[in-house]
Amino acid sequence: LSEVDQAWVQRELTLLDGFAGTLTRDYAAPIARIDFTDTKKAAATINAWVSERTHAKIPTLITPDALAPAELVLTDAVDLDATWATGFDPKRPSDKPFQLAGGSSAAVPTMHQTEELGLARGDGWTAIALPYKGAAPEMGVVVPDDLEQFEKTLDRGTRDRVVPGGRIPHVALALPQFEAPTGV
Repeated sequence: LSEVDQAWVQRELTLLDGFAGTLTRDYAAPIARIDFTDTKKAAATINAWVSERTHAKIPTLITPDALAPAELVLTDAVDLDATWATGFDPKRPSDKPFQLAGGSSAAVPTMHQTEELGLARGDGWTAIALPYKGAAPEMGVVVPDDLEQFEKTLDRGTRDRVVPGGRIPHVALALPQFEAPTGV
């Protein structure tokens, strides 16, 4: 796991000392001065920085159009190359129904495992923690009963309650097959 951060600040913009300190101390984001009025050059500079630090896994993070109103951009790039602590069943995933937003469903390739996993439940949601090998962080998966309602109530307090706690033996997990995108 590697992570890099950078605060890109409009050249003439004056930052309060406390804010600049928060960026560098709390977010480990050094401050780089840039001219956002030349959006193409600014985007190229930021994208080159991100690409270099992610070994070209994220070649383009931001577009010039996104920088038109910008005075400060905080970039955060994470490179996680990890293997599940316990892999999913090596047999081909089987097509299972997956409920889509709006109530309809579609048959999607689904991975399966039965393992001891972190599990948490709350009012309207269930969360699971999938550990990686070694000291890597876990991947948290949250399944809300009603996505739209869950999004309306999602705040830091909800997020802290969603983080799975204790391990539950023999959790039977079915998860749609996915590939984590790069460059997001």
